[in-house]
Amino acid sequence: MTENIPKIIEKVRESELDALIITSEQNRFYAAGFPSSAGELIVTGNEAVLFIDSRYFEEARARIKTARVERLTNRAKSFEVMGEFLKRSGVKKLGFEEGALSYAQYRVYADHLPAELVPGQKLITELRAVKSAEEIELLKNAQAVASKSFLELIPKISRDMSERDVATELFCLMLRNGADDKAFDTISVNAEHSSSPHGHPDGRKLKNGFLTIDFGARVAGYNSDTTRTLCIGEPTPEMEKVYDTVLKAQHAVIDAAKPGVTGKELDGLARRMIAEAGYDGYFSHSLSHGLGIDVHESPYCSMASADVLRAGNVISDEPGIYIPGKFGVRIEDCICITENGNENLCDLPKGLTVILA
Repeated sequence: MTENIPKIIEKVRESELDALIITSEQNRFYAAGFPSSAGELIVTGNEAVLFIDSRYFEEARARIKTARVERLTNRAKSFEVMGEFLKRSGVKKLGFEEGALSYAQYRVYADHLPAELVPGQKLITELRAVKSAEEIELLKNAQAVASKSFLELIPKISRDMSERDVATELFCLMLRNGADDKAFDTISVNAEHSSSPHGHPDGRKLKNGFLTIDFGARVAGYNSDTTRTLCIGEPTPEMEKVYDTVLKAQHAVIDAAKPGVTGKELDGLARRMIAEAGYDGYFSHSLSHGLGIDVHESPYCSMASADVLRAGNVISDEPGIYIPGKFGVRIEDCICITENGNENLCDLPKGLTVILA
């Protein structure tokens, strides 16, 4: 993966910060293209230094080209080493990731570093929200693995399986097809349990009704996120109506998503269509979130969102209707916002699929 440190240096230079300290694993990976569970990356307006322990030092030094890598031999002295760098660089205002750092961790940095800690996460959040061509290809690769695995799953589903069996089988298929891991814990909920948007799959055996499967693969540090709702046995007219309503809302969002549209507008579009079909109040979550290194990241499409879509954003499109005690339906693709509209990263069929009829 291309290192993004030069972009961050430029952002720091344009900001009121003297430097930014990156402590979260996800943001370090975005910046340096190097996965590690520890380390502090300090980026000024002129350079970047990764302070890291001996577990990762040799590999980091060999792989990272846009930052100097310094080995920390003693954690007790690490703040002294970083503090000396901050003093030499004239850093007075040090940005930090206020959304990723616990208060206890914040206190440690604030007490031991010779600079004022200032919230600075927005700087890197805005960069990560707009994907490069390379990142989009990585997201497409993750989606391809997930889609292939889902298609292989469908003929394997039987009434002898439980919700948990379905989730486990899909996870195994994704690993066999090239995933490094699942993007998140698979949601596999059937019949009345499908009315819980984020229900946990359990040992109950599959039976007639909707089977909603929300799944994703992680490949090379990037994630996919897809939901399909299958129907076990023949659907009732009400089930068909709900499914058709969700599908129309999902298509409408794809038709409307483009640069300049707000997240609030897209959420409102889907919500109005669902309400007009007679299901007001049954769409119980936000429409959309960004996708990338994290499964949920900027931008967001919700009733309260102030985000404005830009070319390079990759967002989910996942309207749903959930009727307690009866069933639920969700259909989700992820789309990349382009200069003139969007590109759907998922090519899985979306028509109502009946299995085990």
